[in-house]
Amino acid sequence: MRGILIAIGYLWCILCSLTMVSIWVEVMWGWMGVIGVILGMTLFLPGFIIFPFVFWLVEGAFPTGYFFLWLSLFAAGQLLRLSKD
Repeated sequence: MRGILIAIGYLWCILCSLTMVSIWVEVMWGWMGVIGVILGMTLFLPGFIIFPFVFWLVEGAFPTGYFFLWLSLFAAGQLLRLSKD
């Protein structure tokens, strides 16, 4: 049972992370084009955490989907932590 929970937790983390990165790349592409994607994946990686707040200020829309993915990623991490103990 623990092995199944660990596999589900890792898969959940990977899927949430890839979705968050794809959102990040898509928005950076829309804002600055190819240069935005290159900078976003190299120099602005810590911005991955402040990205929703910048998005909210620039676009004027609260990124609820991104925050849902953040919370989901946190829940997957907790599942992994509990299943490894």
